[in-house]
Amino acid sequence: KVAVQTMATTAVRPSAAIKAPSNEDLDDFLADFSEAVKQSRDSAVLGKYDDALVFYDGVLAQIQHRLKEKLDPEMTRKWKSIKEAISSEAQIVKELSRTVSSFTNGHSGGGRNNKHAPQGMFSEPE
Repeated sequence: KVAVQTMATTAVRPSAAIKAPSNEDLDDFLADFSEAVKQSRDSAVLGKYDDALVFYDGVLAQIQHRLKEKLDPEMTRKWKSIKEAISSEAQIVKELSRTVSSFTNGHSGGGRNNKHAPQGMFSEPE
């Protein structure tokens, strides 16, 4: 969290006008971040793909916000690596969602009374 004070209202040094995030702020951020990643993954495992994608979008927004902060190069590299991994997970969930959607919305056939299904799989024996 960045707090900026105007020089007109307070007599502070310019370097004191911007406050660096405290360790407590970082701890809170990491706890929230971890919980959001967990919720993303839990929703995906339970087949709640739309919910998972909402959580993944939030996680990626948090990472993007973090990358806008002034970080040392090593931390920037780590957050970019995490962003890539999370983006890959989100992409897999999107593909799963599309696949499930194609089965439930895109096909009118299937089921027990499908004349074109192989014998013994989805149709009653004759």
